Formats: sequence, C-alpha cells, structure tokens
Amino acid sequence: MENSVVCKADTTNGPVWVIGEQVDGQVVTVTLQLIGQAQKLASQLGTTVEVVLLGDNIENQARDLFSFGADRVYLGNAPVLSQYQSEIYTDVIVKLAREKKPDIMLIGSTHMGRELAPLVAARLQTGLTAHCIDLVLNQENILEQKIPAYGGLISIICPEKRPQMATVAKGVFPVPEAETGRTGELINLELAADLSSRVRTLEIVRTKPDGVPLEDAKVVIAGGAGVGDASGWAEIEELAGELNAAIGSTRPAMDNGWAGPESMIGQSGKMICPDLYIGIGLSGELQHMVGISGCRIMVAVNNDPKSAVFEQVNFGVIDDCREFIPCTDKKNQAAPEYISIDYMNKGLREVLTMQWTGLSPDDARENLEQKDKSKRDKRMSLTEAVKEFVKDGDHVGVGGFVNSRPPVAIAHEIIRQGRQDLSLAFQSAGLVPDYLMGAMAIRPDHLSISRLEFAYVGHEYAGTSSMLRYMTENNKIVIEDWTNYNMSARFKAGSMGLPFLPTRSGLGGDIEKCNRSQHIKCPFTDRDILLVPACHPDVGIIHVQEADIYGNCRIKGQTFTCPEMAMASKNVIVTCEKLVEHDVIATEPTRTSIPYFAVDAVVELPFGSFPGLCHDIHYYGKTHLEYYKGLTNSFRKGVVEPLREYFDKYVFGVKDTDEFIGLMPYEQLKYAQQVESRSLHLQQGLQDPGD
Repeated sequence: MENSVVCKADTTNGPVWVIGEQVDGQVVTVTLQLIGQAQKLASQLGTTVEVVLLGDNIENQARDLFSFGADRVYLGNAPVLSQYQSEIYTDVIVKLAREKKPDIMLIGSTHMGRELAPLVAARLQTGLTAHCIDLVLNQENILEQKIPAYGGLISIICPEKRPQMATVAKGVFPVPEAETGRTGELINLELAADLSSRVRTLEIVRTKPDGVPLEDAKVVIAGGAGVGDASGWAEIEELAGELNAAIGSTRPAMDNGWAGPESMIGQSGKMICPDLYIGIGLSGELQHMVGISGCRIMVAVNNDPKSAVFEQVNFGVIDDCREFIPCTDKKNQAAPEYISIDYMNKGLREVLTMQWTGLSPDDARENLEQKDKSKRDKRMSLTEAVKEFVKDGDHVGVGGFVNSRPPVAIAHEIIRQGRQDLSLAFQSAGLVPDYLMGAMAIRPDHLSISRLEFAYVGHEYAGTSSMLRYMTENNKIVIEDWTNYNMSARFKAGSMGLPFLPTRSGLGGDIEKCNRSQHIKCPFTDRDILLVPACHPDVGIIHVQEADIYGNCRIKGQTFTCPEMAMASKNVIVTCEKLVEHDVIATEPTRTSIPYFAVDAVVELPFGSFPGLCHDIHYYGKTHLEYYKGLTNSFRKGVVEPLREYFDKYVFGVKDTDEFIGLMPYEQLKYAQQVESRSLHLQQGLQDPGD
C-alpha cells in the first residue's frame, strides 16, 4: 500500500496547489477561479500558490496563469497528456505531490476533476471533500471545507493528513482580475518516458447543447417538481425561448425525466451566475440554492407563501407556476414583495419593476407640492406627534449617526404606543433600532419591525448590536445591506426629487447582491456605475440641538444625513434640546440645517437622545448604555427576563422622557454634560461615576 504525503500535519505550511485543467489547449474557467481562492488561503498561510497543468504545447497558456495569481506553475508538456487520461494524470500528480508536499490541493468539480480527485486522494491516503461551496481557514489554519448537508452548511476538516483536498464547481468563486505584467516561476516536469495507460481514448464526441449554454447564460429559467408534469415543463421551455434564456432544473425535475442531467443546478450539478434567475415551482432546497448563489437577481415563483425559497431570493411571486407562465391577455393578480409582473400575449415583458419602501419618487414630489408650507406653530407633545405621524406599516427614517444624536425619546414613545410592521432606513444607527428590536423581541404582539435598510447597527466602542444578530439569526427580520455612502446617496436622491443617484461606492464587492441597486454601463464613459434608488420615508425622526416653533432646525457638529432625510420624508418629527426664538434663527440663516417647511412636529425635549451623545450638550451615558448592551448580549444567549425587566422599568414603566431621565443617577447626567462642554484640558480630573 502506498504511503500518504504526510501522515501528520506538519508545523510548516506547504504551498496551496490548484490542479489546472485544459480542454483543447484552453485553460477552463474553474482553474482561474480556484487560483483566486488559493491566493486568499496562501496569503493567510504565508505560503505560495502553485498550479499543476498537464497538456501538450501549452506553455503560453501556463504562463498566462501568473497574471491570475499563480506563483509557480508545474507544466507537463507531452502529446500523451493532450487529453485527460485518468491513470497517467494520477501518476504524474501523485509523484509530484509526494515530492513537493502541498498543504492544500484544489481541483475543479468538472468531469475530469470528479474522477481525478478521488484517485489522487486514495493514492495519497488523505481526505477529500467534494462539491464545496466555500473554503476558509480556521484559527488553527486548518482548511474548513463547507458543503450543504442536513438542511444547512457543515464544515469538514482534515486535521492530520496532507494535502487537504477539495473539489469546487465552476462559479462558486469569481475569476480574479488579471494583473498585467505579473510573473512567476515555470517549471517543466521531467516526465517518464514510458507514460502509458490501460485505458485509451479512441475518440471524443462533443454534443452542442440546444439553446443557450447554462453556464454562459445571462438569463436562466429553472423548474422544479412544482411544474407538475411534462406538459408544464414544455411551457417552461417555451418561456425560456421567448426570453432567450437557458433552462435549468432541480434534481426532482431531472429524475422525472423532464430535463437532462446537463441542466441540473446545484451542489451535484452546475454553479451558475446569470444576471437574472427565475425559479418556477421549486421549494428552495439548499442543494439547489447553492448553485445560484452567484446570481445577480433571483426571482422565485411558488404558490405557498411560507415556502423557504422566498427567504433566499431577491424577489418572490406567490402564484401557481402554471398560472405564472404567460397566457393570453392575462394580468398577474399576486402581490409579490418588491416586484410586479406584466404579461404580454407571448411572453414575459418586464420581470422586475422597482417597488418602493416608503413613497415612490413621484408620490414624494406630489406630496411636497401639496404639503402645507405655511409658517405656523408646530409645537406639540411627543405623544401627540407620534400618534399623528407614525402609523402601522410606515417606513421610518432614523436620524443621527450610530449613537450621535439618536432620536431615542421618539423611539421610546413609538414603543409605548405600539406599532406593527414598521420598516427602518438609516445610514448607521445604534440605540434606536436596538431599542425597537428589543421591544419587538419582548412584546411582538405590541410592536414589530419587518425590515431594515441600513449600513451598520451597533454601539461603536461597546460593539455591534446583539439584537440585530438575534433577529437575523432567527429569521425575524428582513435586512437590505448598503454602504454608508450608498444610504447617504439614497436620502440625497430623495431630497433632490430624483429616482436614483449614480455612484461608484459598492462596486468591486458583492454588496450589490444584497440590495436593490442596479449595476449598469455608464452611457457616457462605458465604465461600470451603480445606481442607488431614492429613499423616501413615510416619517423621519430626528433630534437636534436647537429649533424654533416653526421647525427651522440648527444642528451643531456633524449633520450626517439629517437634512437630506428631512427633505426626502413625507412627514418629520423633530425633538430639540432647546427651543429658540425665530429671531435668533433669522439673524444667522446660514446656520439653519433643516428648513421649517420640511418639519411637521417640534417637541422641546432635553436629553432626547440620551444615553446617546448630543454634540455640545452631553456625552454618552456610558454606564447606562453599557448596562443595556449587556442585557441584550444576555438575551441573545437565552437569558430573557433581565431585558424584559429593563423595558418594564425604563420604557413601558414611564409615561415620558422626563420620567426616563429621572431614573438616571444625577452624577451620570452631570458627568455627561461636563465631559461634552469642557475642553480636554478642563476634562482632566473628571471621574466617570460608572467606573
């Protein structure tokens, strides 16, 4: 029996290998994708990326691999290697692996790789994980090979044997950007003169697929068991023809004989990354869904509103799949989230039409035209303001930035009154969404948040939001992820009355897959550009330092996106530390951050952002903030009662902000004011009463 490369994991890290593949002298795409991932792993291990490429007359193709990240290429050049031969390829790779001792060996999950990988692993007596959908290193620098199993993802490790081997399908990882001029070391292998195999390839017959090849298609229509029968599948094929789309399938559709094995998508099928994927009559099994993780936009059609597939796609259509496929003069009656379906007599004309959270740009412009812009006294109590302007189902814009000027008092009043199905939009926030999610977790029948559109939720030095983690980990909330600048641009577009703004922020990563931005070619420069949709909240909630009775607001320090949010919102509630005379505002109009006509309610409320910070007024209430953060940490770990007691005491148990602040120790409030109002020199000697 042959020996393995290394019986135990060595203390030093060997190279990361990619077993390259060529067909007719051309390197296949999955080889380049694996080189890109190998670069990331090698960088963490402090080692090199090495590629083994076998073929005939392919030296130029081997050198091209340096530009994609290979540091060294072992090239086997011989006529007998021009086509894959299992025994010969295995012999060459095993001999070289015993000599060079790679730490990791990656192979494409192709026809060749699926046969070659187990042969090599068996000869080297090491482990192999097939059809991986991710590869990462753990804290011990052991390769975690992630595959779908048991309704989720599991990680397989090979802590003792080397190399750690994995196969990965095309499309799991992106092709790295070529670095022109990058060089490496090319080593020509000395091949045995008697390379031979008991199996000879007599002829290769390649069939040309009907229609658009699945791997290269920009649009893919996939069907599952819900299609029903062969006649239903024929309608899928007709729809695909109308859209010039490739046809994909799930395993049940293939097992039923409606589709061939070449159309199967998923862990044991093909990985695809089209611009648009439409899945019809499928349930969302993980084995299929991993194959579409790289898709730009995913749409699912299922008549079960509770289907798991809707949790994994961008857009969902609740409809019978046979009804969804276009019929003569039919309009879809479903109410899918964030999309509309428009049928023509012979096909699907527009799959995606933007649906807006909050107001659409046209509705927002009409609202602004009709809005009462008179200069009138807008003072009211916080209870009255929330009752009048915050309704069930509203899209709420949250002012401030993280815990700087957060509208905490307004959030507490919303919690006390209770609202259902709110959605929140903000750049980065801390206490406000955290309080609202905490109240939802404690009393879901009293208050609920269905959706967040944001960049970050956390508490700066105190760490990220445990309530956000709890809500997302338990599938209690939908999140739409943006960069901070993208959210700023969304509010800016809303304030300008534009449906979108173009930006380069968000390009180069995968965050655009997590939101409703649109990636296009600029019509002027022909370069990539991202379009972010305007955000028009039903109500904006903002805390400022000064305001007059008409709603003119002064913000001291950073304004963040509060002015833009105010102009983009249908209604705006402002709490202020201090009411000032209008004459004070009028004498220095350039200091007005938010104009009166954007504001609907003004509430004078000192400490309205506490325990957050309000610039020039008070510092964080660190002791109380850290106390609350600790309770949410415990709640996420299953300790419920302390957080419930907090809300009963500090939110539900008080009638207003004055009573909430009255529960704060005087020394904590005094310290917060002194720290914020004094220079650094004069802060010396101040002692935090919570320390």
